[in-house]
Amino acid sequence: MLKAIESEDELCLMREWRNLPEVRKNMFTDQMISQEEHLSWWNATKGDAKKRWFLYLFEGEPVGIVYFYDISIDNNQCYWGFYIGESTTLDGKLRLKAWFDLEYEAMVFAFRHLNLKKVSCESFAFNTNVLNVHRRFGFQVEREYEREKGGKIEKVVVMSLSEKNFQQENANLDQNKVQKRVKACFLGSANWDLIAKNWITHYESWGKEKGEIVQIPYGQYQSQLFDEHSLLRREHAVFYIFFERLED
Repeated sequence: MLKAIESEDELCLMREWRNLPEVRKNMFTDQMISQEEHLSWWNATKGDAKKRWFLYLFEGEPVGIVYFYDISIDNNQCYWGFYIGESTTLDGKLRLKAWFDLEYEAMVFAFRHLNLKKVSCESFAFNTNVLNVHRRFGFQVEREYEREKGGKIEKVVVMSLSEKNFQQENANLDQNKVQKRVKACFLGSANWDLIAKNWITHYESWGKEKGEIVQIPYGQYQSQLFDEHSLLRREHAVFYIFFERLED
C-alpha cells in the first residue's frame, strides 16, 4: 500500500532509510543527509506537482519509499524510483515478496491513478537485482549512459514500461489488486483527514469498491482549481466533498 508522507515521524523515517549504507550505495548521490538538508528539500518538494512521494506499507508496516518525478501530464509519462529501508523484519523470501508488491503497487498507481502511459527508471548497471525485478514487470532497456560515482565512472541503464506491456506481463496477477480505486477529494480550509479516513472506511463497507483519498493540502484547493497541472485537476476523482467550519 502506498501512503502519502505527512507526519514528522514519517519524514524522519525517510531520512533514516535514505542514509543507510545499503541504500546510498545504489543512489546517484550518496552523501549523508542532515536533518536540516532533508527538511529544506522536503519543503521545496512537497508542493511540486511533478513529484509524488509515498511511504510503502507491507502487511500494514512501513518498509520503504516510493517516488515519482518528472511527471508530465501532457506527455503521459514519468520516472520513478524506490528504496526499501526496513531490513530487520524483512529477510529472505519475505523481503523479495515486499519488493515485488512494492513495484506492482507503484505501477498500478502510475497507470491507473495518474493515468500515465509510460514509466521510466534509471539504475546503475551493477544493481543487477533491481534490473532483474524491473524486467520481470516488463521493463525494457531504452538506453545507457555513464556518470561518475565515488570517483569512478559507472554505467547507468534507463528502462521503460508502457501501460500496454504492464497489462500483458501482469495479466495473471490477483484481480483484486488491479481493481481501480474510487477516488475522493476532501476540500476545505481546515484539516479533515480523520473525517476523510472514516468516510473511506464507511464507503468500502457499502460495497466491493475500494476507496482512495486524494491528498489535497488543506487550504490550497482554490488555487489548484485554476491550475490544469495541479493534483486536484489531474486526479479525476469520483467524489468532491467540500468542508467549511461554521464558527460560533
